[in-house]
Amino acid sequence: MKKLLATVLALSLTLGTFALPGVVGNLTLSDFTITASAETSKNDFEYRVLNDDTIEITKYTGNGGNVVIPSTIDGKKVTGFFTAFSGCENITSITIPNSVENIWWYAFSGCTNLTSITLPNSITNIGSGAFAGCSKLTDIIIPDSVTHLEKGAFMWCTNLTNVIISGRITSIEDDTFNECTNLKSIIIPNNVESIGARAFYLCENLANITMSDSIKSIGEFAFVGCRNLTNLTIPNSIVSIEDGTFTGCTGLTSVSIPKNVTKIYSSAFSQCTNLSSIYVDKNNKEFSSENGVLFNKTKTDLLLYPIGNTRTEYDIPNGIMIIRNQAFQDCSNLKNITIPNSVISIRKYAFNKCTVLSDLYYCDSNANWNNIDIEENNESLTKANIHYNFNPYHINKDTTNIQLSTSTYVFDNTLKKPSVTVKIGSRTLTSGTDYTVSYSNNKNVGTSNVYVYGKGNYSGSLSAKFDIVPAKQQIQKLETKYKGFYIDWAQKGSATGYDVEYSVKANMSGAVSKHLTANKPDTLTVSGLSGDKVYYVRVRSYTNVNGKVYYGAWSDVKSIKTANNDITKATVSGISTKAFTGKAITQNVTVKVGNTVLKNGTDYTVSYSNNKNVGKATVKITGKGKYGGVITKTFKINPAKQEIQKLTAKSKAFFVDWAQKGSATGYEIQYATNSKFTGAKKVTITNNKTDKTTVSKLSANKKYYVRVRSYTTVGGTKYYGAWSAVKNVTTKK
Repeated sequence: MKKLLATVLALSLTLGTFALPGVVGNLTLSDFTITASAETSKNDFEYRVLNDDTIEITKYTGNGGNVVIPSTIDGKKVTGFFTAFSGCENITSITIPNSVENIWWYAFSGCTNLTSITLPNSITNIGSGAFAGCSKLTDIIIPDSVTHLEKGAFMWCTNLTNVIISGRITSIEDDTFNECTNLKSIIIPNNVESIGARAFYLCENLANITMSDSIKSIGEFAFVGCRNLTNLTIPNSIVSIEDGTFTGCTGLTSVSIPKNVTKIYSSAFSQCTNLSSIYVDKNNKEFSSENGVLFNKTKTDLLLYPIGNTRTEYDIPNGIMIIRNQAFQDCSNLKNITIPNSVISIRKYAFNKCTVLSDLYYCDSNANWNNIDIEENNESLTKANIHYNFNPYHINKDTTNIQLSTSTYVFDNTLKKPSVTVKIGSRTLTSGTDYTVSYSNNKNVGTSNVYVYGKGNYSGSLSAKFDIVPAKQQIQKLETKYKGFYIDWAQKGSATGYDVEYSVKANMSGAVSKHLTANKPDTLTVSGLSGDKVYYVRVRSYTNVNGKVYYGAWSDVKSIKTANNDITKATVSGISTKAFTGKAITQNVTVKVGNTVLKNGTDYTVSYSNNKNVGKATVKITGKGKYGGVITKTFKINPAKQEIQKLTAKSKAFFVDWAQKGSATGYEIQYATNSKFTGAKKVTITNNKTDKTTVSKLSANKKYYVRVRSYTTVGGTKYYGAWSAVKNVTTKK
């Protein structure tokens, strides 16, 4: 008996302090009495016979491995064991028979190689520390026959990942899963009414836990260090959140306090570094929340500001009288705080370790600030820069900061209205409720105004400014010239002028600038540069408004290589007048410098404009490669040659029908009595839809020669097509 109690006490000191458990309730050493015969042994087990003629195994003496516990020894039923397997590091699996009802204290504690155990439905009680330190045990199913799961039953089972708990258990006792560091999720049965202190202490991989409304209490430090716990629903049945219950649960971002909670310890959520919001059920009679901050119901006491909130500024609401212990402790983001003159007490550690708190805005005098009872460990607050007589309800340049969503817009001929944020100290005002906004001069290039006017509880006004600048420029054309270049950019109607820069370096260092002081032209030829050299070019617009110059963004930089040879010195041949075809007309251009014929595509390119319709077309020959400059030539496109479709004799007249030309303005019919058209006469048709006519008042029985041509008037100039082939007709009497 002395040996047994000594073993229990030694293990208690090693594993922690536990009340000695029994099947019915907690016992003390004075209550603990076992009547049994002397210990005997059989096979791998030492045991004793109890008063009820059943066997209790007291020690395992085998070689370990897969251990099967017998259901009987010497014909007597095996019902339990007490520290029998404690420290047996060579056991890898255990099968327990259906005869066993109790797994006593520390029965398998320290079985560090135990990976699997089968618990029968006969077991009703699992004692304190029964499996403590079974560091390789990964899964456990607690059968529904179990009604008591006692303190520290699975503590330090560091590889335990999955647990199924009996539905008849009513309490998860202290330290039950303490430091089960790989436990990931657990479902608490509906019959459980309490979770003991440190029950899930340092279960750092626990991500999900399901708790029903049957749970009435959660012990102190129950979930300390459960850093992966992100989803947490506190049951409605909970009335108290104890000291340190969720300390160090760094995965929590928000917590909802149910309606029946009447007590929350100040350190319940300490070191929850990502907790940004606390919400309270509106029907809770003791607590309330506002903007994620925890208060008492009447909002006279500020209880807890979540340390994971990323706000850098906070205004304590007017009416708060007491800032409670640890209310802002470890708030490492908080830089500025406003304290109303209703505050009379700041309790100890309220602002402890607020490492970046720099400015305090107090809504009253220095004298009244000195009357506030500020307890110890609030140096972060008392060492901040204190601003006295701060008025949080008057908008003016001394207290108010206006932030615009942008300080610069690009002109696009539309009204610009940046969004406005208004702050007084650390308080962000609400647009439409606390202030209104208006704008002026907010369309054209220049400086625009924003006006903020107080509304509701706020008075006063303040203005801010932003700029509208010319739009970013765009180089539309950049051409090589002889020892220079030609640039064409987008004309901006809002521009006063333009700046053109060019440099031999891509970063535009050492650039030469050309400052153009007129809106037009929007082109520039730069000459006198080095030949056969790469230059980098950019352009921007600027607008002068009331003496202030506003610059648009530079265009994207483009590069051009200057030419060593001037193509304008070349001769061009192969350009001639053409007839209208309805299609774009080109020429067989030949370009020569001296006796050298230049190559199209290598030394120059050819482009055309206005080369489809009747009129004057343009040929543009642009130097390329070694050649720079532009040669411009023109040629005529005349109406197409006409055709007489019908020529019929009439009495002292003739009828003529010709081809209608859609491109024509009109037609001319010429006739004479000789084939050389000496002394010919002319009839002009000014309607291009008229493609036939009768020419009369002629001599009878006379032979006449006839031809027709089209003409087109373009820009006041008439362009004549070729005469049709000549036909003749002899008039009648």
